[in-house]
Amino acid sequence: TGVQTCALPICQVMTYRDAGAARIVIGDDQAVAHLTRQLHAHPAAVPPGAPGTPRLMLAGTLEGLPAYAYGWQRGAALELIAVFGRHVTLSRVIALARAQDARLTAAIA
Repeated sequence: TGVQTCALPICQVMTYRDAGAARIVIGDDQAVAHLTRQLHAHPAAVPPGAPGTPRLMLAGTLEGLPAYAYGWQRGAALELIAVFGRHVTLSRVIALARAQDARLTAAIA
């Protein structure tokens, strides 16, 4: 038998005192540069229908496997999803982001 490789998602929500504070964090060039290095990534176009604004999309590899990071703002909250694995695709990452955004929207409503 061989080793099964699956997608590994990491999701994190960070809340701030207000939307302005959250906007500062998502626009932090040093934090984006750090994440880009960690994923051996490059900025990628955000696909239509992806949640939130402002948004950040990175594409790269981890241990030779596809890796994506998608971050977005919803009011005073930021959500970050990082996923890597053999069967990870951009469309699957955005589908997960939409599901997480629905949960976030319901939680902060």
